[in-house]
Amino acid sequence: MMGLLHTINVYLPAGNISRKAIVFIYEMFYKDEEGNLLAQTRTNRYDIDIRKAITIEQNNRAHSDQKGNTMSEIQNQNDLHNQPDSYWKERLTPEQYKIMRKKGTEPAFSGALYHNHDQGIYACAACGQQLFSSDAKFESGSGWPSFDQPINREHVELHEDNSFFMRRTEITCKNCGAHLGHVFNDGPRETTGLRYCINSVSLDFKKDQSGQPE
Repeated sequence: MMGLLHTINVYLPAGNISRKAIVFIYEMFYKDEEGNLLAQTRTNRYDIDIRKAITIEQNNRAHSDQKGNTMSEIQNQNDLHNQPDSYWKERLTPEQYKIMRKKGTEPAFSGALYHNHDQGIYACAACGQQLFSSDAKFESGSGWPSFDQPINREHVELHEDNSFFMRRTEITCKNCGAHLGHVFNDGPRETTGLRYCINSVSLDFKKDQSGQPE
């Protein structure tokens, strides 16, 4: 039982234990013949890493004003997160609106950036927030641009997504709340073990111009 309590303390913010979280924690344990709770050895550590990141993200959101952000930065985020649909319909293409605001998904292998191999930065197509570097991009064969890590972990947010009878982890832009894609635990094991699977239309690629002839 002490192991279970320790896990609760590690993976959940104090005083913020949801029913889903408790169910998840119990799934990590089983009883032996004497009724003692033992950790399941089959638990994938990358699954735990993702869930831990979600928990940390939820805690960070609750204390965002203690992160050293200026009031203007906090106000800007609040403004973008609270904009009505009409605001985004005016600024996004119909395809971008469907995916970034309504959490759609572009067809596999259809995105303009899937085969992009240029050096540069991938920013949020809705607000310009820098999200991924070309150095983190890799060929996953999935049909969508894939990255093993964001350019800055503070630029994205993770959310549990149980839609379509699946259990996934959604990625959104922290600055404006736009849907980007999902993160999976089947990425390169030699780096992070994660695959940030992103819709091309959610990204605006800024090519690195350094070294280019003037």
